[in-house]
Amino acid sequence: MYLLGGGGIPLRQEFFIKEDPPNENLRIHLEDTSFLKTYKSEIELKGLKKENVLLTSENKKNKLKLLKNNYFHWQINDLQKGNENLAELELKSQNKKYYPSTSIYRGFPWLVSLDLNAIGPEKRISTEIKVQKWFDTIFGFKNTYLKPGLEIKYDKYISSTQYKFDFYSLNLKYRMNSEIQLENSSWGFDIIPLSQLQFSKASSSMMGLGIFTDHEIPKIIDWSGDRISTNIEYYFISDSTLISNFIRANFKILSSTFKNHYLDYGLGINIIGDQTEPELKLGWNIKF
Repeated sequence: MYLLGGGGIPLRQEFFIKEDPPNENLRIHLEDTSFLKTYKSEIELKGLKKENVLLTSENKKNKLKLLKNNYFHWQINDLQKGNENLAELELKSQNKKYYPSTSIYRGFPWLVSLDLNAIGPEKRISTEIKVQKWFDTIFGFKNTYLKPGLEIKYDKYISSTQYKFDFYSLNLKYRMNSEIQLENSSWGFDIIPLSQLQFSKASSSMMGLGIFTDHEIPKIIDWSGDRISTNIEYYFISDSTLISNFIRANFKILSSTFKNHYLDYGLGINIIGDQTEPELKLGWNIKF
């Protein structure tokens, strides 16, 4: 058998099997494998075993409950963040023991970001602070293809005393697959029920929609980074005649510096009414 080694080089590995391996008649099946990637410290899986086997869990931290018609619930506890957690069952059939296993990855649900932005030809400087929290379920209900999140962000000019710009928003985020943030490629959308834009003498409350992507950079592309992150947000339904719409777009490259920390840099653009402001972005991200 050939396994992928360091640098993507295939390495030949020999295995010596002394006894007959288990056959298909002994295989157990998990109903939904999408939740093998989780943000929680415990996970419950539902599976189906064969009629003629005895299934137990030797790990006292985990719980196995046998149900009718050969179904079972398997609760796996004490999952470690940032790791593939191996869980095993003991299967007995005809005086032989086998150990079927599965691997569960627990991701980091929190992400905190701090960006410095150089804006427009006037070279104004702003800071943007963003906090995200991701979940496995929506109000307790599992969804195979949707991971919800919550984001709060605040943006403020810090280099200008004459031109005031404060912006904050609350985003409801929905990742359109079961992947983990900053671990796998994914995309999703935002519903923004609350945002506030404040200028020197006026303010405006808005709602909005957005879309975001998060992808690994292909190895064939020689970029100085590990991931590409993009997002576009459109704000509307203003309660003021100050502006009719507000568009924000960002393109950033993230580079892993050390464990759970990322440096990001990129470009952004703000369109406020008929005014367009480009941005240069530099920031720091930490997940935990």
